[in-house]
Amino acid sequence: MEWKPRKPRLENTALRVLVVEDDKDVRELLVDLLESRGYRAIPAENGDEALLKAKAYCPNVVLLDQTMPVMDGRQFLEQQRKEPSISQIPVVVFSAYESDLPAAGYLQKPVRLDDVLDAVDRFAS
Repeated sequence: MEWKPRKPRLENTALRVLVVEDDKDVRELLVDLLESRGYRAIPAENGDEALLKAKAYCPNVVLLDQTMPVMDGRQFLEQQRKEPSISQIPVVVFSAYESDLPAAGYLQKPVRLDDVLDAVDRFAS
């Protein structure tokens, strides 16, 4: 993934993005990218941790890896739909494989960082 700096969008300072990715390097890259754009990025290593953080922080959008240990993307979405406090949060799934998950958006891995920003800009507001 190649990242080119963009001008921060200061109007996004209140918008929260939950980044759910088991690969530490990818997770940290996405968090750094989003924070450089003025978002409040909340990292989670798996779906189980993401459910707890979604309830605690009520993010504006979730970036969700499909394949993870402990609780994968499908299981996260199933649990999210059962929780009234977080069921309406849009989720953008990213995966190396074709996805049939019921999500607001999809990104194919390897993701282009501009595509991540476009998806967050679209679904977080």
